[in-house]
Amino acid sequence: MAGILTCAASVLIFSMLGIKAAKYIPGSVKEYMTLLLSVLCFLVAITSIQKAADLMPVALALCVGGILGSWLQLTKKISTAAWAAAQKIDRLPFGRKKCTDPEIFQRNFVSVMTVICLSGAGIMGSLTAGTSSDQSMLFVKALLDAPVAFFFGEKLGAVVGSLAIPEILILSVLYLASGLLAPYLTAEAVGNLYACGGAVILASAFSMAGIREFSGANLIPGMIFVIPFSLLL
Repeated sequence: MAGILTCAASVLIFSMLGIKAAKYIPGSVKEYMTLLLSVLCFLVAITSIQKAADLMPVALALCVGGILGSWLQLTKKISTAAWAAAQKIDRLPFGRKKCTDPEIFQRNFVSVMTVICLSGAGIMGSLTAGTSSDQSMLFVKALLDAPVAFFFGEKLGAVVGSLAIPEILILSVLYLASGLLAPYLTAEAVGNLYACGGAVILASAFSMAGIREFSGANLIPGMIFVIPFSLLL
């Protein structure tokens, strides 16, 4: 669990540092870093998608998951809840009002949430740590989370630090369930899981870069279906 806690600590600490450093960072640098992080998300997504063993179960999982997520309005519910939480957190002593446009906030928050909570490194790192006690992938993820939390903490405020909570919950569940899931984590299933996670991050990267609005969080249920579909198809 040390790797999971390190990831959460990285998000919390660097988001707070981003808030404190905001007044020292020129506006042009802030804008450039947002675009740079978008490019990095594209790279992570493409690298993950290339690990797919078979695109059929990945595509089917994304279609079924996307339809379910759209029906449940996951993106809208998550972003609305995050905006309400941000208003309360910003009133606290350590909070600071950052983004006043709810549309911009919600678009960026959903994007950073998928990167921090649903990256392939976090998912596979937790499963690997649970089955083999190798937590190296989680420590690498903690390093990758740092710049994301720093610059989005500066942009969105202290609510970015609160992502440490769902991150701990998601990764801990995977860590504890890794023993039960191990028999089903074939090389093909793992590759397809990476690809499905990459597709979710890719959708968020389009929104983050301002290229195209895409409700990336609606694809999250697809990550539940991709392993069963990989085993069945």
